[in-house]
Amino acid sequence: MTHEMKAAVAKEFGDSTADATQPLSVVTRMSFAASPAEVWKGLLFYEEIGGHPPARLLLPVPILKRVARMERGHFYEFEVVERALSVGGGMRLSGGRYTLDELADGLTEVAVETRYVTT
Repeated sequence: MTHEMKAAVAKEFGDSTADATQPLSVVTRMSFAASPAEVWKGLLFYEEIGGHPPARLLLPVPILKRVARMERGHFYEFEVVERALSVGGGMRLSGGRYTLDELADGLTEVAVETRYVTT
C-alpha cells in the first residue's frame, strides 16, 4: 500500500485501520424498478451461480468465489478464495455481499458491499 493510500485510510477511518490486518469495506446502493424476485434472477445471472456462459469459456477467470451464505431472494455473501487480479496499490478483494430490500412502489434496493484487505 502506498504512503498516500495509508494516509487517506488513516484520515477517513482512524490510524488503526491503516494496519494491513484490518479490512476496508465499500458499500454502494442502487434502486431498480423491479421486484426482488426479478432483481435476484439478474444477480444470479451476473454472478454466474450454477454455470458459466459459453463466452466465459474462452476468457480467463480472474477471481474464484465461494458462496459463504445465501438467503434466496434477499442476501448473497461470497468469499474470494483465489485471485489472479490485483486491485492495485497493495489492496486485494477479499469478499462481499449483496442485500436486496423491497421498497415502496415496486422498487428494490440493492446494497453491494465489497471488502478489501491491504497486502
